Amino acid sequence: VLTYLEGVRNPFSSSMHNFYVLIETTGSEESYDREKLEAFLLSSMEGGLISDGVIAQDINQASSFWRIREGIAEALMKAGAVYKYDLSLPVEKMYDLVEKMRQRLGETAKVIGYGHLGDGNLHLNISAPRYDDMVISVA
Repeated sequence: VLTYLEGVRNPFSSSMHNFYVLIETTGSEESYDREKLEAFLLSSMEGGLISDGVIAQDINQASSFWRIREGIAEALMKAGAVYKYDLSLPVEKMYDLVEKMRQRLGETAKVIGYGHLGDGNLHLNISAPRYDDMVISVA
């Protein structure tokens, strides 16, 4: 997304991570809700569950975070050929499939997995420079 979509920037400065989680909350008391989210983030960082985090400061920044998530499919299309699969799996098995496909395809294609942890929906995307029967036979 950072490479292929104009105007998108990494909210984590220059650091890149293997996994990103986008959490959106709503409540009736903005300052209280923000305190809870900040406490959760701090506790998760201190406990080693996460290594970094950013909280949107306003609706524009929140929209820019969502642009990254919603721009994945568009960016993959700009990168070349893309094979898309939409799967429902137990949450604890979601990433296993991504790793297995990376092993099977090796350097011939990039395997990108993203989805919804809450409902076990995985968007498995395989990106290659061009459409290739070998990728289809392995996938």
